Amino acid sequence: MNVGIRNINGEKPNFNTIRFGIPVKGEIFVRRIPMSDVPKDEQECAKFVHKLYKEKDEIFDVFD
Repeated sequence: MNVGIRNINGEKPNFNTIRFGIPVKGEIFVRRIPMSDVPKDEQECAKFVHKLYKEKDEIFDVFD
């Protein structure tokens, strides 16, 4: 599950946004990844996770 939070008036949300109760709008992206798709080798698994992170950035890039 990935959570993306939209920018507020051109500024990226941060801890102070939450602390001061400034309203934010977020979206959640949920997908199922079968364990059989996750590589067993440590280096291959690291590449797999890095790829997922890049995909997350591409999905939520629309928030910038």
